[in-house]
Amino acid sequence: MKILELIKDPAISELRNEVNLFVEDVLVDYLKDIENARSLPNYFNAKDIHDAVWGTIALSPIEVIIIDSPLIQRLRRIMHLGLAGLLFPGAEYSRFEHTLGVFYVADKISSKVKAESLYPLNELCPNQLCRLAALFHDSGHLLCSHASEAFFQSPRFSRYDLVDKATSLFTDYAGKSIGFSELLSVLIVVSPKVIELIEKAWVYSDNKSLKNGGEEIAEHLAALIIGVPTHLWQLPFHGVISGPIDADKCDYLARDSHRTGVPVAIDLYRVIQKFNLIEGVPVDWGSFWIDKRHPEQKESYLLGITLSAVKSVEEILISRQLMYEKIYFHHKIMTAEAMFRRALYFLDQSGFKNISNFRFALQLTDHDIISNTPEHFIPSISKNIDEAYPLKEKPFRIACKILKDLMNRKLLKRSCAIFTESNPANNNKNNNESGYERIKLFSLVELASSQGEAGNFLRDIFKHVSVEAQDNFIDSVVKEIKNLLIYLNKIEFESEDIECEILPVSYPQLNSDGFDIPLQIGNRLGYYNDIFQGDSWNNSRNTNYFYHYIAGPSSIRLEVFLAVEHVLFKEYKLLLEQGASDLAKIDIDQIELIKKELYEKGYYNKSLPLISDKMIWSQDEIKKISKLVKKFSYYEGPLGYKIWDTSHITSFLKQFVGLTESIKEQQLLLSGLIILLDNIHILNRFEIVEAFNNNFKNIAQKFDCLPWEMSYCITGNEKDSAAHITYYFNDLDRLYGKKLFTGHLNKILSGREDRLDIPTIFFDDACCSGSQIISIFQEICDVPIDKRMSRESHNLTLNSRQKKALRNSKIVLCFCYAMSENIANIKETITNLGFDIDVITDREFPNKFFESTEYRPFTSYEQKEIVKKALTEVGIELLLSTKKKGNEFKYGWSQERINNSALGYGDAQQCIILPWNTPTYTLTALWAHGNFRGAEWHPLFPRQSKD
Repeated sequence: MKILELIKDPAISELRNEVNLFVEDVLVDYLKDIENARSLPNYFNAKDIHDAVWGTIALSPIEVIIIDSPLIQRLRRIMHLGLAGLLFPGAEYSRFEHTLGVFYVADKISSKVKAESLYPLNELCPNQLCRLAALFHDSGHLLCSHASEAFFQSPRFSRYDLVDKATSLFTDYAGKSIGFSELLSVLIVVSPKVIELIEKAWVYSDNKSLKNGGEEIAEHLAALIIGVPTHLWQLPFHGVISGPIDADKCDYLARDSHRTGVPVAIDLYRVIQKFNLIEGVPVDWGSFWIDKRHPEQKESYLLGITLSAVKSVEEILISRQLMYEKIYFHHKIMTAEAMFRRALYFLDQSGFKNISNFRFALQLTDHDIISNTPEHFIPSISKNIDEAYPLKEKPFRIACKILKDLMNRKLLKRSCAIFTESNPANNNKNNNESGYERIKLFSLVELASSQGEAGNFLRDIFKHVSVEAQDNFIDSVVKEIKNLLIYLNKIEFESEDIECEILPVSYPQLNSDGFDIPLQIGNRLGYYNDIFQGDSWNNSRNTNYFYHYIAGPSSIRLEVFLAVEHVLFKEYKLLLEQGASDLAKIDIDQIELIKKELYEKGYYNKSLPLISDKMIWSQDEIKKISKLVKKFSYYEGPLGYKIWDTSHITSFLKQFVGLTESIKEQQLLLSGLIILLDNIHILNRFEIVEAFNNNFKNIAQKFDCLPWEMSYCITGNEKDSAAHITYYFNDLDRLYGKKLFTGHLNKILSGREDRLDIPTIFFDDACCSGSQIISIFQEICDVPIDKRMSRESHNLTLNSRQKKALRNSKIVLCFCYAMSENIANIKETITNLGFDIDVITDREFPNKFFESTEYRPFTSYEQKEIVKKALTEVGIELLLSTKKKGNEFKYGWSQERINNSALGYGDAQQCIILPWNTPTYTLTALWAHGNFRGAEWHPLFPRQSKD
């Protein structure tokens, strides 16, 4: 399909019409001048222009006509580097200057290609077409270049759908990504008035043949501008303007280096010398290919380089990357551009049609909006609008304020840098230790496949912006800033429009796909990235240098950092690493000083994970917490969970903040919880082996048999504690010199049916209420699940012979711990089911932790009651969140049972932890999952789910 046909598509037609009107506005008088000048002798002569980078640049009369047109002269008032001049004063050069440079380089490259051509060229001189395409290639740039174009291609632009549909359609047909400015350049060059301009100028060309008029030339120029081939003869030339090593890159790298003083190494003349035509076909022809001959049916050639020039090409690759790092992506320039886009957004919101309508937007220049007093630029640039239209006062005022700040170089400052962790394993560790995802000062990676809150946040706020999500985030940060200023009594700071001064700024990632240049390797075609993997080097630079950040007013930079940190924690459950403040040059001691003041005023009552442990606990208490880490090293919970360092413990304790009325009570609670944790008893391997050895010896003596003659039945299923205990039976095997016979009930009964005089031992870590062991025997007896003590199913399917054998067996329930007052009931209930049952335990449960009338181990009775009350409140809410849905309780649960289980099931109030799991008779807040006060609770000793 021809480009001239595609632009008639409805997805592009509206944009095309506006561009046509713009071109007509700027060229109508000039076209009359050209016509009038034709009668004047030597009016359009060749010109020589001296360029600071390339020296003398020679233009023919046809090129003089094009370059003198208001369409190209407009580029004098658009800065090539947009707002980079705010940081690099020498960077204030125009798109016009760059256009001349591209013209010069394009002439050199195309002349080399023309000299190397091995087959007849089209009657239109490709070299001349490349020179003209260079003059038009930037004609579609809008004010401040890429700074504004990023706005027009963002969801914040009121006509984003129009732009997105047009660029997407063109990209699909071109077979490569087409930028918005490229699309506008194409629409300009194929507009009726530019075609007329070309036809009038072509009269002065050496080649007077124009079979199809200016449309034919415009079609070729459009294809060269976007770098796609349309004909076989055009293949070697299609990348001259837009390709892997093109005139555009060569000029802007050399010119930007020259004008900013940032040195780069580009040996342009060697690269041009090494350009060669390589036999082959491009990877993707795209839909603009209109040559009737199939490319494989006739030899065709691509523009590439010889292998000996690879190092010169790599100099360009490296120089480009370094220029992006040092100049284009400098954080102050990125901030200025973000401010500028914010101003355009408010101008658009105000109803300013010069922004939303491209007939007028293309007429705006940097001088109109940045170099002018903002309050006065409306009359000077609105003259082309026929009808008066009202502007919304507030958004227009905000836009003017931002533009005035830019004019006076009053830039916002980095207040908080946000990186993301690149190693998923490290992410998991961070999540386990604190219960929150960390946005880590580490490295930036592609987050398209990322899952979790960190990935969603970075995607919606920075990478692929969701306007609603970003606005909600900014609103939350602004509210938090105002709240902070009240806490800090900073009434001197006044900003009516502070919501416009908080900007999320994202570093774009630069990829090296565009540098995949064809290589001549002997007599065959190769590609640079396939052989040298230049994209790997480029991506490593992206990983190490780019990050996102929040910009805000310099006078409240610290408050902005604290507000962002607070919002991320409260609303997104994300934590920032300490380094997030480093790039903002905020002294960490200053942060700590302010946080201490805020903590004492109660600001952090519900967000204690954001402040350092030393603000909450004394040095002695911190030392105790460090000792607890060593003590809890025996614990290895679900999925390999370990308590690695003090942050596990302090993050758990900080969840209790807000449960007291005063700072004094809060300190009593937090220090009391440390005392509680110090009284946690984790059954270690030695204790477990010792307890069962004692039990087995007592049972063997009672029944006059040897320990290895008895059968040991795992109580429950593979997720229950007894299954883990069998691991310690290896120690007992070594102790006895015999292997104990262990297994699930089916295995035990199948293996010992002939020895009914030998007892069968059901072993488990502990027995509190006995509901689980009773339910197991009820299941054996086919008691319906809704009639059992517990509704758990253990898949105990015994045949009649096995059931008979079990009833005729001596059965002993064997535990490390048991609650003596419940043993009689357990024996009676199971005996009534028809079993010969006995119970033996190595030790009794300790007394209920809070049952004593004394206050020990706490420092006071007040502290004991505060800790008990807090644990009870947490336990009740956690159980309600999991045992009650709507107004319905799960089977077996009621409000009364929940209240009675807040400090451990059956109000056991125990502090016993097993190395592999936590029993339900232990204090509920230590092990239970669920929601507390609208947030997910992260237990210190999580209990493994049986689901």
